[in-house]
Amino acid sequence: MSFLSHLTLDTPGLALYALPAAFFVGLAPHVQKIMLFESSGIKIDNRSPRSVTSAAEKKGIPAPLLAKADRLAAAHQNGIENFPLFAAAVLAGTAAGLPAAKVNLFAGAYLGLRVVYNLAYANQTTLAIAGVRSLAFWIGTGWAFYIMCSAGSALGAKA
Repeated sequence: MSFLSHLTLDTPGLALYALPAAFFVGLAPHVQKIMLFESSGIKIDNRSPRSVTSAAEKKGIPAPLLAKADRLAAAHQNGIENFPLFAAAVLAGTAAGLPAAKVNLFAGAYLGLRVVYNLAYANQTTLAIAGVRSLAFWIGTGWAFYIMCSAGSALGAKA
């Protein structure tokens, strides 16, 4: 039997594997932005990779493509900003001894919500899609706060 065959929602510490996964989910929009520019003939200068958008503007890249690049950059930035909240929730829930299924379900759902968030942000053209993005953000954020408060309550009950 392989290591993966033993993993269930009740596996203690499984949520810790979601930490590197969340990092890469947050990085994905940045990679997509680079691929978008490179497919448009914009070469990334690794000495100043964040200046690629201004280089694309100078090269006359169409406005819809620039708008998508801006949305991808914003999705990436949001992923970086929210990673500490997610990590704190996973670590607090694990350290406080919350039921593994509770923390693992949160971690898996959070990753799924971040994928939805990234896809909605990258492709939003209507208020409805922007609403899906916001909903994914607030469900994940609210759930992280819930896990942290549950961890605090669990630790308080042990005192």
